[in-house]
Amino acid sequence: MVEVHNILKYAEKSGAQEAEILTDHTRFTYARFESGEPQQTLVGDITEYAVRVRVDHALGFAYFTDNWQSAVKKALSLAEKGYQHESCPSFVTATPPTPLHLSDPSIGAVTLDVLISDLTDGTALIDDPRILAHTGSAHVAHSTAEIASTSGAHQVESSTLASARMACRAYETDYGIGAAHVHSLAYDIDIEGVCEKAQHDALAQLGKEPPHPGKKQVILSPRVCANLLVCAAVPSFLGHNVEEGRSALTCGDTVAAHHLQLTETPLTHGPQGRSFDDEGMPSQSVELISDGTVDAFLYDRYYGQSTGSGIRYGQYRGRTLKEPPLPCATSLFLRGSSSPLEEMISSVDDGLMVIDETNSHASKSQSGLFSIAVTSGFEIKKGEITGPVNRCMISGLAFEDFLPNVTCISTERELHRSFVYPTYVDTGYVLVDGLRITA
Repeated sequence: MVEVHNILKYAEKSGAQEAEILTDHTRFTYARFESGEPQQTLVGDITEYAVRVRVDHALGFAYFTDNWQSAVKKALSLAEKGYQHESCPSFVTATPPTPLHLSDPSIGAVTLDVLISDLTDGTALIDDPRILAHTGSAHVAHSTAEIASTSGAHQVESSTLASARMACRAYETDYGIGAAHVHSLAYDIDIEGVCEKAQHDALAQLGKEPPHPGKKQVILSPRVCANLLVCAAVPSFLGHNVEEGRSALTCGDTVAAHHLQLTETPLTHGPQGRSFDDEGMPSQSVELISDGTVDAFLYDRYYGQSTGSGIRYGQYRGRTLKEPPLPCATSLFLRGSSSPLEEMISSVDDGLMVIDETNSHASKSQSGLFSIAVTSGFEIKKGEITGPVNRCMISGLAFEDFLPNVTCISTERELHRSFVYPTYVDTGYVLVDGLRITA
């Protein structure tokens, strides 16, 4: 382990007015299976560092794992050559964060043999001859994040994570694909249940028929709703997009149905929880949409009054210390008028239920335009699911066609993690009264 106080002293002696070090130490165990056999296993112990310095009115940063002197020099060089920002913020953090219990001891008892055994038992349940292939993985990790600065600020947080996923591909007269995921702080995940659900969903997609095009009622699964929120809607609430003109939203704009509330809730005892951001700022709940209107935006210290939302991340890479902090949502909670899923289905006269999709990642962050391909879904006629549908397209605008037309959220809820941003979303099935469907 690098001695952090030595780095901070070196940075000050080298010309930094302030310096900050983020340390991330992670121990993890991972196993990936294909068609019931282990294909990749990993056991790792990684420590990464990110240094950030302030010189006059400019910031510089660098990533390193061992050669910290070179990293400090690189950060100083970037600051000296960088853009001078008169309101360049100090690294001082005055308010202590709210402590959260995000670490579960059960993770420490999970060995590679345990993961392999549990995946072996789970994949053994995928036994239908129509399943051509299945791929899945399980992962456990324990991480400790520490932030220290020359101002004397010091924050430490430990967290654990257990996750599993499975994807199945079935074939009869056509193909069907099913996938299932689960996340938890503890090793209490049901790997067998994940495997059974993936098989069930793949088989349920066999015998697809083309849907009739037009504007219809659509029920989006929690996974699809989460993807659209994160990729099409939330970018307009991020401070760097607001300040640099890539968001057309202002506080008070009506962007959703009047009963909808969308909240950033990082002070949560779950995989999506965090007590402080990657700048050491205390996390806080932020109401983004209240009663259908824009209530607030998410900021780091550089782009505005911080909401504790400065996260080091890259698109499709999740959280990474190789990037500087930017405003980001990490724990979204969507709520509104609710009813059981069965009642939602019975209320649909002619529509679709979309279980999974692709292409939400290509949504236009500035306009909220989306066009998703339905890879798994069902047609609904007169309040009953009639059968699976062929791939079709659903398109629209997040703040005109999607959120304003949400009439109900199911009481059954799920937690999903974005594959594009380091963002979890807690939501139910969502009934949208009118989305355009094309073949």
